[in-house]
Amino acid sequence: MRLKDKVALITGGSRGIGRGIAEIFAEEGAHVAVNYVASAAEAEIVAEYVRSKGRRAMTVKADVAKRVDVEPMIDRVWDEVYCRRVVADKRAGSIVNIGSIQAAKVLPGRTHYAPTKLGLEALTRNMSAEMTPLGIRVNCVHPGLIDTDMTEWVMKSPEILPVVLEQISLGRAGRPREIGSVVSFFASDEASYLTGQSVHVDGGWAGK
Repeated sequence: MRLKDKVALITGGSRGIGRGIAEIFAEEGAHVAVNYVASAAEAEIVAEYVRSKGRRAMTVKADVAKRVDVEPMIDRVWDEVYCRRVVADKRAGSIVNIGSIQAAKVLPGRTHYAPTKLGLEALTRNMSAEMTPLGIRVNCVHPGLIDTDMTEWVMKSPEILPVVLEQISLGRAGRPREIGSVVSFFASDEASYLTGQSVHVDGGWAGK
């Protein structure tokens, strides 16, 4: 198990891609804190899955866009947990940012959204440069079309879905756990010489 006895805080871990990451981390041996904003019940379901794999788990409510929420969240989670700059000076480890295919693809109507995802690559590189002396690696995963509740409007559209799938080399949407597998690699000691990197996990969409 590549994450045996490591401790992870999965932001947005109660659903979608975050849930897939939490499940894979548990299967790889990590103890998991499941962050959520809206549904404590959904977060607890994920925590129960983690426990079913013999790992420790807890749920913690916080809006990670608000420092006033993040700091109390960190106080509640085990000392080993890390969450970007708030605790960067406290513990060595690995941070994996989650971006989007829109860091590489132009999708009309998303002009306000795409620059933030491309900017996440620059954030990742700069965070890496600043945090490497602290023993913290920072990398980024850009998911493509992943079958979650957030993409349901695409997955159920007979007009949109075929057009999108034609652009994806593998010809299908990805699964949350497929993102989780890549994130777990970045977080593991197997990736000990990887930092400041961004990778697209998109079935080949960015390259077409």
